[in-house]
Amino acid sequence: MTQIKAFSDKGLELEQVAKIASDLANRPEQLIIPEGTTRENFAAETETMLRDAFKELTYKKGRFSKNMYEKNKYEIFAILDEILEPAINLRLDQILLDFAEVKNASYGDVNSFNLVDNQLFKVTAISDGNWNIRRQKEYGGTITLPMERLGIKVYEELNRFIDGSINWNRVVDKISISMAVGIATRAFQALTSTLNFDLAAISNAGAFDEANFLEMLHDIHEQTGLRPVIYGTPRALAKIEIDRESPEMREERSRNLGYYGMFRGYEIIEIPFEAVGEDAQNDLFILPVGLEKPIKVYVDNQNDTVYEGKSQDRLDEQIELFVAQYVGVAAFRPSIYAAYRINA
Repeated sequence: MTQIKAFSDKGLELEQVAKIASDLANRPEQLIIPEGTTRENFAAETETMLRDAFKELTYKKGRFSKNMYEKNKYEIFAILDEILEPAINLRLDQILLDFAEVKNASYGDVNSFNLVDNQLFKVTAISDGNWNIRRQKEYGGTITLPMERLGIKVYEELNRFIDGSINWNRVVDKISISMAVGIATRAFQALTSTLNFDLAAISNAGAFDEANFLEMLHDIHEQTGLRPVIYGTPRALAKIEIDRESPEMREERSRNLGYYGMFRGYEIIEIPFEAVGEDAQNDLFILPVGLEKPIKVYVDNQNDTVYEGKSQDRLDEQIELFVAQYVGVAAFRPSIYAAYRINA
């Protein structure tokens, strides 16, 4: 790999830069601050170093050069691969772990999930290249999730970072959150496809009544011995008055996709509109959740993460990236759950 002057001037190898850049975007409290400087100054110096590195590879005579980019694009992809993989892994953990069991090849995990109760679950997996739903029965033991490549396009963030319009955190947020949202939406799609108002062991329909809803929550807890969790679209959840939150809890909710708040001490998970059919937009589901989370996700990013988009076809000379991960998603329907269909 070409020696990057912006890195070598600081005495850093690419792996060290990747660690610093990932921590800067996701875990600034873990940054090791050199003596004689402040956290803010070190963060600014790190951003400048990254910006200078990309300028080395893409600029000529003080401006972006398409020829320089074409000459060095695989170096750029390699740098982004090293930096973005740990950042994406961390953001996926932060966003998905509230409602899914997540395993990641980067951590040495294998694509194998245990089903604790032989009769408890039926599985729905996302599969076959078009993210279609595939249903099958599982009676315990272990399962392996079918893997598909999920990709997102990033159009202008790198150019805007290089020219100073946005900071490094914005680049990482754009990529990692987009990837996590894509995976989460498919995970919820798998989950909601297993749930059906008519198949619920406990059901209610009509105007929302808090006393009835609390009784359903208590019934699920009594019948399963597991903690009930509430799932619903924003439209359905709007009927619920969530518990009062501290500023810290509100900040945590804004960071975590899916987590919506608490209702009388019960956790609420928000399901994206696009993951639910029109007939279930006003449904609230109560699922018993213990150690066995109803959604399983396996991420395998052992291959290259960053690829070239269609930059060569763009007249504006912006760098277009394609960021891809191999992902397996499955969801499990408990044999006992509740559904509340709220009349609009």
